[in-house]
Amino acid sequence: MRFFKILSAAFLVSCSPQGQNKESGKVSDPTSRSEDNSNQELIMSDLLTAFWNVENLFDFEDDAKTRDNDFLPDGKYKWTEDKYYQKLDRIAKVMNDFGDDLPHLMGLVEIENLKVLEDLVMHDDIRKAEYKIIHKDSKDQRGIDVAALYNPKYLSLIEFEFLDIDSHSDNSLFSRDILYASFTQADGSVLHSFVNHWPSRRKGWKETEHKRLAAANTLKSKLDEIKMKNPDAQILISGDFNDYPDNKSLHEVVEAKSIKDKSADLINLAFELDKDNQGTIAYDGDWGMFDMFIVSKSLLNKTSWDVKKSKMKIFKEDYLLYYDKKYKQDQPSRFQGSRFFGGYSDHLAIYLHLEKK
Repeated sequence: MRFFKILSAAFLVSCSPQGQNKESGKVSDPTSRSEDNSNQELIMSDLLTAFWNVENLFDFEDDAKTRDNDFLPDGKYKWTEDKYYQKLDRIAKVMNDFGDDLPHLMGLVEIENLKVLEDLVMHDDIRKAEYKIIHKDSKDQRGIDVAALYNPKYLSLIEFEFLDIDSHSDNSLFSRDILYASFTQADGSVLHSFVNHWPSRRKGWKETEHKRLAAANTLKSKLDEIKMKNPDAQILISGDFNDYPDNKSLHEVVEAKSIKDKSADLINLAFELDKDNQGTIAYDGDWGMFDMFIVSKSLLNKTSWDVKKSKMKIFKEDYLLYYDKKYKQDQPSRFQGSRFFGGYSDHLAIYLHLEKK
């Protein structure tokens, strides 16, 4: 049944890169070795993209603006400097294990602030990617944010925008915005990217469905705007949607369908995995497919990229799991809880290799 060793940041830019930053946010460039690398020639190669809900990546310092008391040395989780850096080590390991290269584009959710992202990209095992960060402080009551990392050697940022899901709700939902960013690729084409972390089911699936429908309508509105300008736009959507591929929010509102549906303009690459009872998060012994990649049909058929050969993959290595005796199966090894497990996250990461045709 479904259940509903680190260096400090060196350089920060708050700007509107090459285009218009329509909603307050920041692009951080902590690994930059020069003040301007926007004119460098982009590398043409396969594109590795990933998404991960990293489960409460909080620093260990008190922030008066967020409810972070549990993640302090004297808080509920006894969140210390050692635990924080161990968490960063875990994330860095996974990012290095997706393939031969670090992801060129990666969405991250459940991160506390810009500082934790800057610490992450300055990690010894990640710094070589020279990531830039797109981030905005969220109005989420827990203080967790949505962000993206991108490698400027492969993608050049055109513009970014944080989409407020309250614009499609009668009430203030105090939830995370949807991060939209567009990039120029080496062949001159534009990639439209979205990172989502939709409202949870914590108070019940039906009781909270209206929140995810608001998020779905917000996403759909931006998609319609993009497709009106270019029906063949290359679109890549990732996220923890807290819904399943066949739920109303995704299947009916966003209209993300199975790759077998020849009439679909948006393809949910998690659809068949979900039907095969695979998932990215476990609850009461059941695996759930909450984390997904959705792509425009044009990305499958009309561009220099080809996702059909590689497909969406769930990163499910043994070192991420532990054997749960109660449910008699492997489960994601979490990092925090009332008892400290020192694992990775309650979600498994997903990744997608866009291969050159």
